[in-house]
Amino acid sequence: MRTTLRAVWLPLLLFLISAILAFWLLPKGLILGTFFILTAIFFALDLIGRYSDYQYLKKSKYKKKLYWELFSKTRCSREVMIAADPRAKSYYKLNGYKWYHLLPDNPRDCFTYSFLASLHKRHKIPK
Repeated sequence: MRTTLRAVWLPLLLFLISAILAFWLLPKGLILGTFFILTAIFFALDLIGRYSDYQYLKKSKYKKKLYWELFSKTRCSREVMIAADPRAKSYYKLNGYKWYHLLPDNPRDCFTYSFLASLHKRHKIPK
């Protein structure tokens, strides 16, 4: 349970903050409240995607550098990889990733279809 929370703590925290702000601001202003509702939905989808990635990586037999490179796009992906395979922490430290690197390496990639599709793709869990 602790490693699962360690894998998804950031999207969960952002979802809770967005949901609280949405229900607090919705009666006061329709535009701002709607913005935070959409943000909460986005973080809920991100939370589901990260949990799916964590389950896939935890059950995968092959924990190699290839996965470490594939899951280095965002902070949430790196947290999931570190929770599934703690050896990845030293790899990310060697590549210069710090705690404040929240956005992807190229922030413009956040708005591309391929980036958003890669966040929520379904993995086939090996048996």
